[in-house]
Amino acid sequence: AYAMTLFNQHNSPLAKRVCEQLDSIHPSGSDSFFIAHKHFRASRLYALAMRRLKRQHINRFFSNEPVRYRMPAYWDSFNETFKDFFAYYFQSPSGKRFRMAFNEGAPYDSLSLIMKNDTLFTRDDLRETVMIRALYDAYYTGIYDEKRINDLLTQMTERAQCHQTRHLARRIIDRINRLKTGTIAPPLEALNTNGKIISLADFRGKFVYLNFMHTQNYACKKQLQALAAIAR
Repeated sequence: AYAMTLFNQHNSPLAKRVCEQLDSIHPSGSDSFFIAHKHFRASRLYALAMRRLKRQHINRFFSNEPVRYRMPAYWDSFNETFKDFFAYYFQSPSGKRFRMAFNEGAPYDSLSLIMKNDTLFTRDDLRETVMIRALYDAYYTGIYDEKRINDLLTQMTERAQCHQTRHLARRIIDRINRLKTGTIAPPLEALNTNGKIISLADFRGKFVYLNFMHTQNYACKKQLQALAAIAR
């Protein structure tokens, strides 16, 4: 009921009352991890009430906070707040210069410097993590050039200020390019029905139909029928 009210009425005072109530039930004490955990859980409640006040929300919950790389509550809130970030930022007055530079093919260093002039993103760790998330989302929209996004992420693996974001950029490059049409299939080994280990590499140059299934699942059973047809 609270969530529906927050969403429908943009009721920030209610979000504050709910958070205060939760805080009275679960006081933080001196546990800094729990304090931060509650901060980012509260962010999700306020996000319901502040959907039209995105800058204010980012400023309140993220701009002055370090990126909590090992905190699930942080990533839940971060991913909700910054999903499809370019779609929002490119249309905002603060993101106009960034959008122009991005469209003109500016390198990562220039884009980072432009974004740093925005008071929301003066922290290196937050700015770099937001940019990685934005590039990841942009890759799957089909609107932006895939090679450009890969190039920017590659530049981030070398030039980002924070080693955590350099590592994150490498992981995203791997994710968006894995199993992509035209790339080499990852290595795979399995036991055949005779108990012999077979490798996907053994079939290089041949057509391979690979399916992961559960024999008690209805949809998988239907696929087994298709597999028999393919075999024939």
